[in-house]
Amino acid sequence: MRILVLNPNTTASMTASIRAIAEASASPGTEIVATEPLWGPESIEGHFEGYLSAAAVLDRLATYDEPFDALVMAGFGEPGREGRRNSSTYRSSTSPSPPPSWP
Repeated sequence: MRILVLNPNTTASMTASIRAIAEASASPGTEIVATEPLWGPESIEGHFEGYLSAAAVLDRLATYDEPFDALVMAGFGEPGREGRRNSSTYRSSTSPSPPPSWP
């Protein structure tokens, strides 16, 4: 299984910490791939940064070219979650379209 872990801010050191924790917690044979948006806030301190981050997260997901089986949005409040759920573009290595139960 390949899990994409997405840090909603652009701080690479935070992404590295998130990756390390995810790898330590993953089952054997699980591949963890961690990334962050290509643009957006370095830290999410309030609503303004949260809105910017949501757009940046959706942009990163739209431009991410590698297959993945699951997505973990690794940030408080999961900026971009609602937009991702409503997205008509759902990609993973196992399903090119949303599963029937997708909200």
